[in-house]
Amino acid sequence: MRTFTAHRAALPRLRAIVLRPNMNALGIVDSGEDQIDGYIAAQELDNVIRTLGLRAEPSGDITLRVTEFDFDQVRKLVSASAVVAALDAATALDPRIQGVGQRALTEMLEAYR
Repeated sequence: MRTFTAHRAALPRLRAIVLRPNMNALGIVDSGEDQIDGYIAAQELDNVIRTLGLRAEPSGDITLRVTEFDFDQVRKLVSASAVVAALDAATALDPRIQGVGQRALTEMLEAYR
């Protein structure tokens, strides 16, 4: 997981590239126009950083979960299940979102018992 900042003009283009889990499935409202949290293929990262002018920033509003897995498979996993959204929420920087993710994961695990 890497965090960045970017100029506002770059955000719509980045939003079109990044695969974002459905946090609405957990009752989490979209984080807003200035924040992006999602997945990107590792082979695309350097180009996206360069072309969109992303700057590494530990407290940035852009969180990219970089993966080397087959991105078509990642797309299927992210879109098919609320589990990925719950895992992402449980590792979010915001403690409130972390709590929602942890509770959702606990409920999902309890449902399988």
